[in-house]
Amino acid sequence: MMHYIELRKRMLEAGYNHEELARAAHMSKCGFSNRINKRIPWRADEMERIGKLLRFGPEEYGKYFFEYERRGA
Repeated sequence: MMHYIELRKRMLEAGYNHEELARAAHMSKCGFSNRINKRIPWRADEMERIGKLLRFGPEEYGKYFFEYERRGA
């Protein structure tokens, strides 16, 4: 399963690859990779910096940083 698919899409739409977004958000490439691959959780300040770079509205953070599993009926 690809983690943070919506975030990845938004990055590409904004013209960023992983390394560029990590650098712009003042994160290491490794740290960014660990977070986007769900090895370690995002910190609030990281989410805020990325949200500003990708121009998220206040209501969009949940869509990009919090994934919810749908349960089958």
